[in-house]
Amino acid sequence: MEEEKTEITQTQPKKEKRVRTPEEKKKLFLRIFIPILSVVLATGVFFAGFFVRQGTLDEGMQTLIRIKDTIQKEYYEDISDKAFYDTIFEAVNENLLDDYSRYMDSEEYAKARTEATGAQSGIGLVLYTGGTNASIVRVIGNSPAEQAGLLAGDIIQRYAKKGETLTAGENASAFFAYVSALPKNTEITIEVLRGEGTLNFTLKKSTYAEGYVYYRTRTSAYRCTGADALTFKVGGEPLADLPDDTAYIRLTAFNGSATKQFASAMSRFKTDGKKNLLLDLRANGGGYMDILQDIAKYFCKSSKKLLPLIAIADYGEKQQKYYASGNDYDEYFKGDSKIYVIADSGTASASEVLLGAILDYGATSPQNVYLCERDGVAKTYGKGIMQTTYPFGIGSGQDAIKLTTAKLFWPNSGKCIHGRGYLPNDGAKTVAEGNTEEIELQSIIAQMR
Repeated sequence: MEEEKTEITQTQPKKEKRVRTPEEKKKLFLRIFIPILSVVLATGVFFAGFFVRQGTLDEGMQTLIRIKDTIQKEYYEDISDKAFYDTIFEAVNENLLDDYSRYMDSEEYAKARTEATGAQSGIGLVLYTGGTNASIVRVIGNSPAEQAGLLAGDIIQRYAKKGETLTAGENASAFFAYVSALPKNTEITIEVLRGEGTLNFTLKKSTYAEGYVYYRTRTSAYRCTGADALTFKVGGEPLADLPDDTAYIRLTAFNGSATKQFASAMSRFKTDGKKNLLLDLRANGGGYMDILQDIAKYFCKSSKKLLPLIAIADYGEKQQKYYASGNDYDEYFKGDSKIYVIADSGTASASEVLLGAILDYGATSPQNVYLCERDGVAKTYGKGIMQTTYPFGIGSGQDAIKLTTAKLFWPNSGKCIHGRGYLPNDGAKTVAEGNTEEIELQSIIAQMR
């Protein structure tokens, strides 16, 4: 059983019920719950605590099979294979495992692997779902929405397929339902309220590679574009109030091509001769350990080791240490450089580990961490655990199980923020929640001066 990439992310797929045929259910049941009977292939595969011992089923599995046979033979109503297997798989995902662990069939697993590469499909909008209107919270990097010019803070008023009469949508859910039902490559016209006026944008529902990194100074702005999101080019608005010796980098996830994208931003930072960095991790729900290791190498200030420790994973019976892929702090920063970090309740997992490395190695101090309030609370998310994905089978038909496997601890202090987060009590500054992220950013820049 091959072990997949280690994932430390807040975001998880919504556990939607998927209707399967009885044949599919029976195949999955045999595949996961019943051991491989061949003596050659008997390897002790386990799932959810059911073990194969010496080629025989344990007592619990034997009982489960007897229960199924008895129910289907003796119960006064018919219980189909589908109903029985639906109950088994739903119970495993919903009742047995935590919110970050789940069984994925081959279709779900294939989708998860595709998304891990940064490949997305749709128009690229994150909307606020708690209100009565469709307010844009974030525009996904390199998406059709970003390319069209939509911005966070815009409020969607009306929409329709290109050429049709625009109609008002009730809320974010109605808008998403409408877009989801449209075929790929459909052109959509969206009317938004921006400030005191309305603007119309036309964009196409399509596949794209996500851009995770933005770079801004007081005179320039860059973002990731192109078919693979690796073209780092001028785009976006400069931060006119930013100090001249400071650059701003926004990192939205540790996913896809984020390593190369972040390297491009740091290269521009060095070329521009900037001394200080404002690192924005708001709404960064985490991602993959190997990408975290690549990005952490820029921020381990006081470590003289070639590969600084960034996290200790406690698996219960053993510990594993994870190291940065290099130690490049001195190549980009000076002795008196300052690194400021912005976070909020959406800053989770890999982002919180990165924050821990930045703090533990002295690249920043607690008073240079800005926590933006969300619903009156200023903190990071508080996810100090990680998941590992274990696939079954070979080729394109693999299914998999993602399991929470370890707690995470910061490299020097040994702090674990799970269930707590990083708080103002730790020395961080609090920033009042703004109507837009840009308003919050301007508030923070004013405090930095």
